[in-house]
Amino acid sequence: MPTELAAQAEFEIPLISAFAQTQMSDVVRQHIEESTFLELAACAFFCGAEAQFRKLSKMDWRDSQASLMDVIMEVGNVGPSKSAALIETIHRLEKKYYLIENIVEQGKNAADQWLNCQEAEDHPLQELVSKYQNLTMFDLGIEGINDQYDEQQQVLYASVDQSVGKLRRRALIILLIISSLAASISVSLRYM
Repeated sequence: MPTELAAQAEFEIPLISAFAQTQMSDVVRQHIEESTFLELAACAFFCGAEAQFRKLSKMDWRDSQASLMDVIMEVGNVGPSKSAALIETIHRLEKKYYLIENIVEQGKNAADQWLNCQEAEDHPLQELVSKYQNLTMFDLGIEGINDQYDEQQQVLYASVDQSVGKLRRRALIILLIISSLAASISVSLRYM
């Protein structure tokens, strides 16, 4: 793609979609669909590419994220909610794991090469898939996407339960204070 396209505000096909079609042409989709880590790696790769395209084209963040979600839904054969969860997971794991950060950077570099019409001899996404094809999230020591959802749900329910417990304790303390004040007032009124 010529660099002039990156400067345009409106595209018929978003850059990330065209880039994804090019990258996915050499990749066996079944490998990505069968492996949680490869799904995560492909998502990280395209998150990096999307960030690079958005930076160079000055595209609106919402439009760019919507295009990224469409790409991830197609690549991973997932629905919109899982696509959004994958993107959120990548942003969280990128700060925690060097491997994910490295894959995001590879996506940025591949997008930059693709925008500059540089024909790369290697296919970075295909290399990622073949390199990590036989590894699992457990092998790499990376927590799963479902774990994140479960933890969020537990924290949500725990915080609701905890806040109700705190409110009850505070209400009881206030009642005790009021009742003790009332008792002391009634005693002092008797002795007057």
